[in-house]
Amino acid sequence: MAQRFIPLLFGLILIAGFASAQTIFRNEAFGFEGERPAEWREKKQAFSKEGIKGTTVAFALPKVYSELEKTSISNVISITALKGDSIQSVEKLKAFEFARIKNIMHEKKGMKCEFGEAYVIESEMNGLVYKAMTVFVFQNGFGYVLTFNATPGTFEKNLPKFNAFLGKLEFPASLI
Repeated sequence: MAQRFIPLLFGLILIAGFASAQTIFRNEAFGFEGERPAEWREKKQAFSKEGIKGTTVAFALPKVYSELEKTSISNVISITALKGDSIQSVEKLKAFEFARIKNIMHEKKGMKCEFGEAYVIESEMNGLVYKAMTVFVFQNGFGYVLTFNATPGTFEKNLPKFNAFLGKLEFPASLI
């Protein structure tokens, strides 16, 4: 009888392992690497503008239902890495990002964060309201804008995933 349950137990362990599978990502050009759940969809985009080179890696999280918005929503976590003569400190990095989003930003509140300077930002775009947590890091000559973008109804649900993601993000000098 016990022998019949061993394949079942093995199968459940295997499924649990796949469900918690992590994917390693790395960007050697901009010196960052980390881990993300395998089910997060990834999109990359490089850009160059006004003497600043950059890349954005965005991860779409699985949909969660929002009671407030009465629909299922996929939040996004992104890393934007920037390099340029005009971004040489965390203050200049923040000024660059806040200038970029000034037309949609309604409110920003500074907060403590172990990963860098952080803000909760409320914005509106195309009639939709968003709530984001943005963390600014300047390290190894690069500026990093780490953002979790959600709706007011999904922000608290996925914020722990963003914090866990930040805990697995590294900026090793050896990549540069």
